[in-house]
Amino acid sequence: MTLVLKKTAIILITVILWLSGSYSVVIANPETTADSNIIPGTRMSKETARIQGRKPTISAPSTHQPDAVDINRVSAVEGKFTPVDTLKLIYDYYDEDGDVDKSTVNWFYTLEGVDYPIPDAVNTLADHSTSGSSMVTLPPQAEGASAIKARIQVASAYGYPNIGKLITINEMSQSNTHITAEKLTMATGGIFLATDNPHAGSGAQDYTLPGAPNLIIGETYLFRAWNDDNKNRVWDTNETDITRNLKKIQWILNGNNVMAVRSKSPSILDKRAVSGAITDQYTIPINSRSKSGALAGDQGFNLMVEFN
Repeated sequence: MTLVLKKTAIILITVILWLSGSYSVVIANPETTADSNIIPGTRMSKETARIQGRKPTISAPSTHQPDAVDINRVSAVEGKFTPVDTLKLIYDYYDEDGDVDKSTVNWFYTLEGVDYPIPDAVNTLADHSTSGSSMVTLPPQAEGASAIKARIQVASAYGYPNIGKLITINEMSQSNTHITAEKLTMATGGIFLATDNPHAGSGAQDYTLPGAPNLIIGETYLFRAWNDDNKNRVWDTNETDITRNLKKIQWILNGNNVMAVRSKSPSILDKRAVSGAITDQYTIPINSRSKSGALAGDQGFNLMVEFN
């Protein structure tokens, strides 16, 4: 009798478990333990495919054109690739999922039809507030290169997927208009009398050369920078005026004014920037309008220009 009752009880419990769903869960998940997150009496669906984000992208900061970059060229000679030229690639990075930038840039120069890698690029990753960049200086081996190339692999540090497009600039030629000479590292600068109308080959007096005459109060002088191709410090015919490409012009007073104050204690200026004198011309003021801080104004000091 006892055995029959036990069997009957087991059958009833099994039926109850089956109807409640617990039995099916236990059978379907034989490894389920007390630590499982499955709630007794519930069922589990099949899992989905992996959750996926969006690929990272880049764009040119100046135009916001997608899959593009800005390139600035800093060259020693306009229209020609030479060693010590620098090129800087700039991009804005965007990832809809918030993954951070891990893009890579590789540079090459083309010589006699063969591409050679340019080493030692200085790379800066983008963030949410600043652009990313990559800058290289052409090595001596790049002398005579016909083109410079860049390959940008857009990527994020994490995420799925984390690889974006491979953007290739195949022909960064010497005449590309999007490569601008924003500074010329082998340029020469000179100071000229405005009324002499200085230009390449004009022969106008450069007041920075040895033996040049003194400058005169009240006269207006012009600063000009050019590609000194033969490095003789003279603005010869066909040497390009690059003054308009400069980012900075600052007129400077330097030296002492002992010749102007005679027996009194002279003032000494160590490359004193003239406040507000940041254009390509400077009119030497009378004493009361001078910004030198000296009793004799600008008189006695030397004039120079800082530029880049």
